[in-house]
Amino acid sequence: EAETWEYLALTRARVAWASSPAFAARAAAAIEATLRAPRDAHRTAADVRSMRQLMARERPASGFWDFKLVEGGLVDIEFAAQFLHLAHAADGGPLKPNTAEALAALGDAGLVTGPTLDALARAWRLQQDLTQLLKVALEDGADPQAEPPAFRKLLARAGAARDFRSLRTALAKAQAAAHAAYEAVVG
Repeated sequence: EAETWEYLALTRARVAWASSPAFAARAAAAIEATLRAPRDAHRTAADVRSMRQLMARERPASGFWDFKLVEGGLVDIEFAAQFLHLAHAADGGPLKPNTAEALAALGDAGLVTGPTLDALARAWRLQQDLTQLLKVALEDGADPQAEPPAFRKLLARAGAARDFRSLRTALAKAQAAAHAAYEAVVG
């Protein structure tokens, strides 16, 4: 009786600790059984699109460096992977709680391929790499553009770019491609 957003969240669930191996196995089996229940893929896609639109209205991205909420950011990529889980789980599709592992498994299963998979995976990796550095080095909401040149150079290196300007261009392209891939997956 859960809403689609609750099932999306459940795709990330895993047993981190349990009082016994038997309880861990029962919990994992309950999660898997819930995710593998048949569902209408068209309705699920419509729910995912609706939820993403609501998030964009209610919690818009705070700027260019808001990797989570920007179009083509982490939420778009996660929603694409989670939707594919829900759409294909009943038919034995892979279930992986980690987004990078999920994309790889979905690709291996042929459920997302070619440029769509590449765009999602590339943007995920790039934004995760940059997020790690930004979270360690700067306060929330800080603008990397305002940081010293040495930090911008370090950030560019983390993003495999020759300089900060190239990083911004590569990031914008990766996000645009990831957003197009999200739309191709979810419709």
